Amino acid sequence: MELDASGTAQGILKSQGTNEWTIKRRSIPPGVYQIKFTASYKVGNLASLQSLNAFDYGFIEVIAAPLRAIIDGGSSVRWGSVQTVTVDGSLSYDGDVGPGNYTGLTFTWSCHDQKENFTLSHDCFGSFVDQENNNFTAVSIDPSQLKIGKTYILRLTVYKDRRSSFTEMSFEIAAGEIPQVSLR
Repeated sequence: MELDASGTAQGILKSQGTNEWTIKRRSIPPGVYQIKFTASYKVGNLASLQSLNAFDYGFIEVIAAPLRAIIDGGSSVRWGSVQTVTVDGSLSYDGDVGPGNYTGLTFTWSCHDQKENFTLSHDCFGSFVDQENNNFTAVSIDPSQLKIGKTYILRLTVYKDRRSSFTEMSFEIAAGEIPQVSLR
């Protein structure tokens, strides 16, 4: 009775004539929703039909899909020290919106020395190229600014509202040029 007399809902979704209710994916935002199930059954003959009604309440919780941070190109690479390298994070996405739509997503790039894990650098030790604000789906790295023979960990973190996801790629800097191969 309490639930039946409670304030009106902000919006109503109805499903009639079926014993199943399918809510279209991504059609309602995350939150907790009150559900009222009403069943009606007609009994009697045509001259005196009576309707029997019953109802019950329940709740569903719609949770936000996870974010997916993805760096294209593998988890471990070796780069030469001569040419600038561009690393692509554009495959990252919000599971509620789908791939290719970056609305509301914040991309943060950083890296750290593999051996000295505690030293985090938001400009990858000065190697990010033209990155005043690193909120980009891709980042360019000038390997000549890094130490040859050292291995670094590049991290992409994707944020939206209270959700976040990260992925990492390790890369080693080698002297000279190394041809880059991409498998598709």
